[in-house]
Amino acid sequence: MPWAELESLLLQDCRVFTVSRTLARSPHTGEPHPFYRIDAADWVNILALTDEDEIVMVRQYRHGERDVTLEIPGGCVDPDDASPLAAAQRELREETGYVSSDWTELGWVSPNPA
Repeated sequence: MPWAELESLLLQDCRVFTVSRTLARSPHTGEPHPFYRIDAADWVNILALTDEDEIVMVRQYRHGERDVTLEIPGGCVDPDDASPLAAAQRELREETGYVSSDWTELGWVSPNPA
């Protein structure tokens, strides 16, 4: 049974995500509880293989880690992107210089549904 939303408040707009607090009533106890939520734009990750079946990776500095990480290419689906596929094609080209005409969607996930 869904919780009844009583109020919602935007706490912070951090450019790449927003943080909000929602007060919702429990359908079991009737008690209100605060919930905190992070919302972000849709994101794509690309698992690109070369003709030699090597995985294309990028090294980039990540401030949260305060270190250079090794990761697969990816990024936000921008408002100008016609689709997630267009975003994936753009991100692969921007981050690695690789392009491809052979694309297969592997799936969709919610990275943190809690």
